[in-house]
Amino acid sequence: MKINVNVNENDFIKFNEYYMKNSSQGKRSTLLSRLLLPAVFLVIIMICLVAKADFTVIILEVIIFSITTVVWELKIPAFIRNNIKRSIETVKNDGKLPYHENAEFEFNDEAIIETTPNSVLKIKYSDVLSVKSTDEYIYIFFGATQAFIIPRRCIGNEYDLEEFLKERVRK
Repeated sequence: MKINVNVNENDFIKFNEYYMKNSSQGKRSTLLSRLLLPAVFLVIIMICLVAKADFTVIILEVIIFSITTVVWELKIPAFIRNNIKRSIETVKNDGKLPYHENAEFEFNDEAIIETTPNSVLKIKYSDVLSVKSTDEYIYIFFGATQAFIIPRRCIGNEYDLEEFLKERVRK
């Protein structure tokens, strides 16, 4: 079975968001981002309590810090997305892309073969770490942070790629 795939910047951003939400490293990083600011605020409030600051000042700090923490929590997804976009722009400015825009994937009985204008990559099914899917994508992981990004819009209805991969990848 052969599939022509066109990946764009938005596809790559969504892959990175998926990775951040679902990998242990991404979850840990997001959790740290979520806890760091409130922890700093808590330390500041404790210092004010120990220093016997005026009760009104402490209450005002608690209100301001609480509002700031809520806004921070709501902004983290946008912050992550913007960091991914900046990383892509940095690589683009160096004249390269962190993904292949156009590729042909061949799924035969032994391996997945990705052919791009500049390279050919063959990954045996035994080397595939996992296959994950969302409503829009199928991600075929062959490294801790490396995956083939297969947008469902490129597959069409003629192939049941997920079923095909499940039969060959036993992980």
